[in-house]
Amino acid sequence: NTYFNTIVTVVYSGKTAEVLTSNTDIKSYVMNADVALDLTDVGNVEIITSGASEDGQLKIYGNSAIKLTMNGLKLQSAKSAAINVQNESMLYLHLNNGSQNYICDAQSQTNETYYKQGVTISKEKRNGALYCKGSMAISGSGLLELDGKKKHGISVKGSATIRPGVTIAINDATDNCIKAKNITILGGYIWAKTSADAGKCISSNGNTTIKGGQVKLYTSGGSVFNANKKNTSSPAGIKVDGNMVISGGKILCVSTGDGGKGINVDGYLTINAGTIDVATTGSKCIYDAELDLDTSPKGIKADGEIIINGGLLNIQVTGKSEGSEGLESKSKITINEGEVIVHAYNDAINLGSDNPIGIEINGGKIYAISDNND
Repeated sequence: NTYFNTIVTVVYSGKTAEVLTSNTDIKSYVMNADVALDLTDVGNVEIITSGASEDGQLKIYGNSAIKLTMNGLKLQSAKSAAINVQNESMLYLHLNNGSQNYICDAQSQTNETYYKQGVTISKEKRNGALYCKGSMAISGSGLLELDGKKKHGISVKGSATIRPGVTIAINDATDNCIKAKNITILGGYIWAKTSADAGKCISSNGNTTIKGGQVKLYTSGGSVFNANKKNTSSPAGIKVDGNMVISGGKILCVSTGDGGKGINVDGYLTINAGTIDVATTGSKCIYDAELDLDTSPKGIKADGEIIINGGLLNIQVTGKSEGSEGLESKSKITINEGEVIVHAYNDAINLGSDNPIGIEINGGKIYAISDNND
């Protein structure tokens, strides 16, 4: 519903960059291959980017929605995030048909070339190869490949939506591959891997919805103990602080690190359709046995209720640990329809709290096998 009538073209060429536009209200600042655009006085702007630089950046200020089109952009920054959008409005990121794009941030951050008047480095967050201060929707039928060397691959302060046709490949991240408040996956193909301890491929502070597409997620790092908070943080293919709903698509989560989780939800998890394959092979992490500080690998875990109305779940938890459990809720598990296959070293289907509500099976097909322990 938004039309972008003003065009800005940014072309990178090694250590230089060029900005072209006919709108004199657009303020551009270029130093070598670092480009900053101030769109505060202009609305409905589309920025078309292309070219390559191993030491460049695109930084955007503004107050209204922006369309950022990648048409064969290969951009690495030696200072900060390669794409740094300091705009709280909507960012429409479009990958042109057939285009191959690559983004990589700096491993250690330094001062950027340009800051808006009154803004200092301490006031600007930029914790991703692609950082967006507002919300973001990704569309198009191109490829976006990323490396997150400082922290995240894609970091969105607001909500992130991924539309059908998009291909995203995150080679590695030192924390989370995709981080946002709320995440909605409508389609496309997402391939993500993180080797970081306690790293997550997809992580949301709020809710997550998956309606279609194909998602392949791999974690290999171990768990981390926070001595101040006296708690642990585990790697996970998908980590949701709120609620999660899966209504379609294909999801693969593979975790090889100790204490790893396939899908980890703090709220409730509802599965209506789709194919979900989860495999974890790590062992239990024990930090202090006397204080009961440990974390175990899980296939699919939710603190709230798990409701299965359909779909296919294939969960394999083979790490040898007394807590290696397949499908676990701290509250209640309800299976109405669908096919559930669980093979676990310990409990295949489990309620893991002192005051659980119960397990309710109304239909579907269930196959559960436990190898060891109780």
